[in-house]
Amino acid sequence: MEKTVILLNGPSSSGKSSISAALQRTAEGRGYGKVAAVSIDDFVRVPQGDRIYEDDVWEISEELNAAVIQAVKSSQTVTVDHVMTSPRIYEGFMDAVRGYRTFRVLVRCDADELERRETARGDRRKGTAADSLEYLYPSEGYDLTVDTTFRTPQECAAEILDGLEEPGCPVISIEGLNYSGRWDRTRRAARGILTEEGKILLSYEKKTDTWMIPGGGMENGESWMACCAREVAEETGFLFVPQRCVLKIEEFYEDVRYLTEYYLGESAGTAGRKLTAAEEDAGLESRWVDITEAVGIFSRHADYADTDEMKRGLYQREHTALTELLGCGTDAESTTHE
Repeated sequence: MEKTVILLNGPSSSGKSSISAALQRTAEGRGYGKVAAVSIDDFVRVPQGDRIYEDDVWEISEELNAAVIQAVKSSQTVTVDHVMTSPRIYEGFMDAVRGYRTFRVLVRCDADELERRETARGDRRKGTAADSLEYLYPSEGYDLTVDTTFRTPQECAAEILDGLEEPGCPVISIEGLNYSGRWDRTRRAARGILTEEGKILLSYEKKTDTWMIPGGGMENGESWMACCAREVAEETGFLFVPQRCVLKIEEFYEDVRYLTEYYLGESAGTAGRKLTAAEEDAGLESRWVDITEAVGIFSRHADYADTDEMKRGLYQREHTALTELLGCGTDAESTTHE
């Protein structure tokens, strides 16, 4: 894996240091090796309580950037906690890390929450957070934006690692009918799309008369691809080899965000299924279905709006995934199993 610099740029008190610490705790377990951290707080030489100006940050930029380069030489991944407020600071940093993979993250937080945190911490001049929020640079063009207003550092760290693993995979958002308007945790799953001669492999629960694309939830420390391969094999018996992510769908129900990645892949053979007790009880089977028929099955998601919100949401998600796959020029019929 290539060496990576994760830039966390955001206003003072937005939670960047906490996200950096969360990344250090979790990134190594997901294959990113040793993680080093560089923070602007270790370089700014302004007395506590004094106002920090753009010139103060510019004066220490060369020293900070050199520390980042030194860190990336000895570590696989480096997080940089920064507050950039001008083009020269940002461009100087990007020039310094040229040649390394750089993942730029905008760390956002509501102004009222920034003020509350600033007051609670007590080591910043009042108004520092508001100043840095007003002048933060750049305002757009990031690889990812995370909002710490209602999310924990661990949630934001996981979202950043998700973005690193599949930076080019398109994302579609769906809000459930029971969405509360904000979420505070994420549940992750991966699903595999295996096709043969115009048919797609689906999972079917006889007890509930429910169809779905095979896959399931991610276990601790598991990568997206490993999750997809394991879940498809356990459900269907096919040794699925994920090749590329074709779509991410994030769904919002009540106060939970559900993030699902869909992978095209091939089969490397078969093995015995490993169903859970709940799957056994539901009569879970794997069946080959014409792709057009599968799209038709999932297109009826609105039929369940008044009776089964879980099934309605599941069918809407799978219908979205298949129509996006078929509509974006991907030849679903070209992927075969052996």
